[in-house]
Amino acid sequence: MHTRSAKNKITGKFTVVVTDWDGVECFRGEFENMVVADLAAEREERAMTLRMQNPQPALSLDEILMSDDDLLRELGA
Repeated sequence: MHTRSAKNKITGKFTVVVTDWDGVECFRGEFENMVVADLAAEREERAMTLRMQNPQPALSLDEILMSDDDLLRELGA
């Protein structure tokens, strides 16, 4: 699950927090605009979901997530 704050009146940034299925915070970041914040939240939530489904030794995000192009190649599209 993820949350994105409203724009902070002091810093002008949006804060994203991702928590895993056990309620443990696994990502927190501040971003200049809402679009970038939402994209980061989606990416980190996907990574968290994959880690929770397959709890192996820690992998990098690049090892966990594949690009859209890689996915299409794997699907044979």
